[in-house]
Amino acid sequence: MRPDSENETDPKEHVAEASKHFTEVSESYDSFVRATVPGYEELAKEEKRLISSFLQPNTQPNVLDLGIGSGNTSELVLEWCPSAHIIGYDVSAEILEKAKTKYGR
Repeated sequence: MRPDSENETDPKEHVAEASKHFTEVSESYDSFVRATVPGYEELAKEEKRLISSFLQPNTQPNVLDLGIGSGNTSELVLEWCPSAHIIGYDVSAEILEKAKTKYGR
């Protein structure tokens, strides 16, 4: 989509801003998320419940984790299905590298 007026911004600018922001907080990403997302711990518990209801334990599902961050959701998937194949995407290359390092994948 192209901006139709002077007040609209190009979506690429939003992606660039998000990438810059998450790159800046990449070293402290986990504590940043816990501090800025209200109810984060409850959300993580709900994620775990949903994962266990959608995936059969100890199977090898293919999982696409959009906005993988440091890999917290993928970690929950791997706890339930250690052989899962995770494909992660994030706007910040630094955060994506952190997730790769965390899991050695």
